[in-house]
Amino acid sequence: MQSGPEGRWFSSEFCDFMSVLVSQCQHSYLMNTLISLLTELSDSLVRAFRHTCTLAAVKLLSSLVAVAMSLSVGIENSQKLYEVQERKTRQRGNVQQERIEKKVTELQGKRAEIESMMDILFKDDVLPEIRSLCMAELGLWMKLYSSAFLNDSYLKSMGWMMHDKIPDVRLKCVLGLQGFYVDPQLLPKLDLFTSRFKDRLISMTLDEDNEVAVQTMKLLLLISSPEDYQQLLQLVYSSQRPLAAAAGELLFSRLLNTAGPTSDAEDDINKEGVHKQPTSRLKALLQFYQESELHKHVVYLVDSLWDVGAALLKDWPTLTSILLQDPSSHAPGLTCAEQVVLVEMLVASVRQAAEGPSLAGRSGVKKVTNAKERKIQNDDCTKLTDHFLVALPQLLSKFSESSDCVASLMKIPQFFLPECPDSDNTQAVSALTAEMETVLERHAGPSLKGDSFSADEEKTGDILATLKKLRAFHNCHNLLRWNLFELLSPLLSVESSEGGAPPEALLEVLQCLSSCMIRSLSTSTDSLTSREKAVAQRLQLRLFCKRGHHCLSHSHPRVQQQTFLGVCDVLTAHSFQLQEWDPSCFGPLLYTPSPKLQRALSTFLCMHVFTGPDCESQSGVSGNSV
Repeated sequence: MQSGPEGRWFSSEFCDFMSVLVSQCQHSYLMNTLISLLTELSDSLVRAFRHTCTLAAVKLLSSLVAVAMSLSVGIENSQKLYEVQERKTRQRGNVQQERIEKKVTELQGKRAEIESMMDILFKDDVLPEIRSLCMAELGLWMKLYSSAFLNDSYLKSMGWMMHDKIPDVRLKCVLGLQGFYVDPQLLPKLDLFTSRFKDRLISMTLDEDNEVAVQTMKLLLLISSPEDYQQLLQLVYSSQRPLAAAAGELLFSRLLNTAGPTSDAEDDINKEGVHKQPTSRLKALLQFYQESELHKHVVYLVDSLWDVGAALLKDWPTLTSILLQDPSSHAPGLTCAEQVVLVEMLVASVRQAAEGPSLAGRSGVKKVTNAKERKIQNDDCTKLTDHFLVALPQLLSKFSESSDCVASLMKIPQFFLPECPDSDNTQAVSALTAEMETVLERHAGPSLKGDSFSADEEKTGDILATLKKLRAFHNCHNLLRWNLFELLSPLLSVESSEGGAPPEALLEVLQCLSSCMIRSLSTSTDSLTSREKAVAQRLQLRLFCKRGHHCLSHSHPRVQQQTFLGVCDVLTAHSFQLQEWDPSCFGPLLYTPSPKLQRALSTFLCMHVFTGPDCESQSGVSGNSV
């Protein structure tokens, strides 16, 4: 059968024709002749005959299954009517009873006739379309008419087809099995299949086809046992979000949902029990995270659990109260390591609520949000702004000694909603600002003393501390509105020996400027609204590369290295900017590095990457040996 719209139209109409034919001719001599004809043609060497007749045969059998099911329903109803009449009359020779009994016998005969026609057409054909079609229909027959088809022979055939090299065939097998395992009445017939093919199903969670892996994980949600959890739950860190979300559903339903206190009577659940339930779930989640030993993937774990556990992860008052509570004799509280992880989860949930599931390295994310999702996102931003305006100063105060916790907590304000009513609360904003300033001074002050620009070492240390703060904020926030590029770029033009900035300050300035340029280039889709802005951006890019060219010849090796990295990152961002540019909009202006800069970058690469101390020592040894 041909592909394309015409082929799909013919296939649909042809399948409808076969259904009507069976319903009209189910007890005719024509039916046996038609089945024989289709069976012979389905083995034809001509691909078109083989494919079309296989489709006709399986659709005919599907229609016969529907007829057999209707006859079974008729037999069941007639038997019930017979039993009712028997209780009423208490006489076996009643005329109505005899009529019903005759009808039952007639229906049973018709069902036996139909079942005799169901010589299943299972084809291990060379064409993947035929194999896929047979697997899809076989799954339908086994589910609808389990008494005839759900047996070990057909289940074994479906199990072996899960090894097929074509993803669509494997997918049809998994989708068919899902229909069996959701029906409790069919589960006893699946025990042997489960024991034989469960290992294959677990291995299919790593299938090269993402849809096969996702649907297999959904199937394993129904049949997995605690022995399988260790292997399956690690998939919450998968790079494919649908697969990770399915593994997150398994984690939430099998571990976190059973971690809360249980009671036979709802009246026994008091306020303390309700408070302990999310706490116990969070502790179970922390234990799972620490046992997995993937300590840099908190945001991916939160993203995997978001679809099923958003209510738990967005319960910011509970998370805050757990972090702020003091340990006691009856409640030992969290360890320091658990507190750091819980703070990271708190920040990750805030980011997820504000920005949605967009993580670097994780694909399969829906890029377009509808109006309902945008409203939920806006409501979440309002709630987190209301809560953390008050709670964040307390958290910063408690964890002020932990640089890891402070670094995570300082990311929260960037997700605040400026239009939130409580954002006008000057007292709360002032308290938060004061606490952030205190924390910054504590963690950025003592270790920031460096060489001086002049004789005033204290003043130099303050400037260096400010540069470090700017660099830290540049990594997380968009500071373009303050035009810091114009303020910092002159520091690159003068050598420290001539009264310029020391190397420690130049390192911070270079990182700030490169972050500023990358941020400017990455947001050009929204910011470049006129030719004047495009020209200004290109002039800024040219100035940065010119100053960078000057710093490549700096006497300090670390300054040279940071300059090389910064210039390469900015040029790469500019190249990506040109690739992502929408031709229908006003786009960026092309900048080409000067030949001198290109030679300087090439020279640095050859001297510091392809030629190093080891190469020089080897060349010296070879020269001495000669």
